[in-house]
Amino acid sequence: MKKILLGLLALMIVGAVVVWFGFPGFVYIQSMKLERSMADLDAAWIEVDGKGWSYQEGGAERTTENVVVMIHGFTANKDNWNRLGKQLKDDMYMVVPDLPGFGNSDPAAIPDYTIEAQAERLKAFVDEIGLQRFHLMGNSMGGYIAAVFSAKYPDRVISQSLLAPGGVASATPSKAFEEIVDGRRNQLISGSREEFEGLLDLAFENRPYIPGPVIDHLAKRHMANSTLYEGMFDDLRYRSPPLEGVMLGTRTPTLIIWGEEDQILHPDGALVLLTVVPAATLLTYKGIGHVPMLEAPEQVADDFLSFYRGLYGPGGLPPAELESSQTAKPE
Repeated sequence: MKKILLGLLALMIVGAVVVWFGFPGFVYIQSMKLERSMADLDAAWIEVDGKGWSYQEGGAERTTENVVVMIHGFTANKDNWNRLGKQLKDDMYMVVPDLPGFGNSDPAAIPDYTIEAQAERLKAFVDEIGLQRFHLMGNSMGGYIAAVFSAKYPDRVISQSLLAPGGVASATPSKAFEEIVDGRRNQLISGSREEFEGLLDLAFENRPYIPGPVIDHLAKRHMANSTLYEGMFDDLRYRSPPLEGVMLGTRTPTLIIWGEEDQILHPDGALVLLTVVPAATLLTYKGIGHVPMLEAPEQVADDFLSFYRGLYGPGGLPPAELESSQTAKPE
């Protein structure tokens, strides 16, 4: 019996090794499902203007005040918000889409990835799922989209939380953008596994452990979209308005969070935004890079919830009316 048990244990170990190294995509998918489960997020799918949107939603019971739409950054996807979602699930009802062209949403070619076009697609999405007023949160490109949406549709947005938002044209060039300005390689778009590793090092100050086979899987997926990303980047950088102009005079309550070690978007972009939105709340994080919701989810959650609760204090915002919700079928 002992030999049989040892044999079964050996087979289980061998099987785990085979899956780990032979099927890294499966390992990644299962780990993301686990993170979503821990954040009480359920997968959903909906078609909007002929394009399929993959998204997830869940958390606390939905109220007139607690809906937050979370928008990911360039080359990223909805799972970038899972760890923050785990911290917010008791307070916020979260709606987290993969923008078209990213993650599991429809990869069909879209000719326009300017920030205004993406904000309009976001509007079509929230209209389709029945959201009328909500909080917006975005990182990098997602923060840029959130701010443009808020400027164009201020009656729809209760507050905006911008985590290292893109588009601040007058900010000091970051380490990554210095090379772009000088006509060297765009480090945000990878053509090899080594370049993808470099992108991870740029994004994180304290890079989380990612198994080698999973990095291989993510790098291959990124490289498969590199041509698409190049066109998207040109639309964002050269055919979209400066964020400081977009936000000039905004009255939407605004929280800005920026990692002081950000190598992708220079943290002095936050100071530029304060010149046009002096009433904004600015928080900078020491020892944190470009994606604070992944490096410091507990801190981001605490700061966001303090900001959120302050909105409804004495003299704060009146509650929005809750509209009917349309939930799509799960994937």
